[in-house]
Amino acid sequence: MPNYILPNWGAQTDSSAYKNSLDAAAAKHDKIAGQFYAHEADTPDMTVVIDAGRLLYAGGLVIQPQQITTAITAPVTNPRIDRVVISQSTGAYLIVAGVEAVSPVAPSIPSGYLPCVQFELAAAAVSITNSVMVDERLLIPEEKQFRGCVATRSTTTTVPANTWTAVLFTAEMYDTDSIHDLVINTGRVTVPAGVTKVRVTASATWNSSSVGNRVMSILKGGSTAYDGFAGNTQSINNVNPAQTTYANAVTPVITVSGGDYFELYVYSNVATTLSTRPTLSMEIVE
Repeated sequence: MPNYILPNWGAQTDSSAYKNSLDAAAAKHDKIAGQFYAHEADTPDMTVVIDAGRLLYAGGLVIQPQQITTAITAPVTNPRIDRVVISQSTGAYLIVAGVEAVSPVAPSIPSGYLPCVQFELAAAAVSITNSVMVDERLLIPEEKQFRGCVATRSTTTTVPANTWTAVLFTAEMYDTDSIHDLVINTGRVTVPAGVTKVRVTASATWNSSSVGNRVMSILKGGSTAYDGFAGNTQSINNVNPAQTTYANAVTPVITVSGGDYFELYVYSNVATTLSTRPTLSMEIVE
């Protein structure tokens, strides 16, 4: 790789040398400034050209060559603002269409994507030109924000003998993405759209007793353990009658799809009581 030489007319009085240093400097700048630059096609049409770019993902360098989007359908009656965004993991583009309106607004940027460009399309537009594009690229991506939920309750739960019982949750410590609902299906934490990896944790405190066995388990979809076996089950046998007993269960990071849900089920072979503050939490990893 040749050395970077800053163009300097005072030192490079030869016009050819100065021109060459300008060209070389521009080429090096383009490695950074030109990444994922969006612009009109050579003959403007309803596509957007996205120049090559590089990303750091999972400890590796991802190189994405130049991309040309599929043809974008023009709005029919009113203008519309669309976005093109870039996957943080692959560099592949995604078209995010807005909604036609007299005063349109830009659609949200999906989780896991970086902003690239937005553009407003007139009704029946036949081309997307540089004049309607707004560059939205970031030099440094937004710092990853924590996303997750902890559902809980402040009253006891009665567990009948020999019956797996779903714990219902009446409160939340926090919920960043509407993962838990306090009205419908209150025993569930649900994977938001676009999320592909999560970690689920549950905890429970049983009233003291010297008889019976107590078990808790995190179930996916109401029927199976999170990964197809009961490895996330926590058992407590013959608890000391003088002590309450705390148990928890944690999944590893697991692959999921939007709409998947998890619940905390508890079991005892004698009627018993689950003390206050059971929790069911979901941490969004990706």
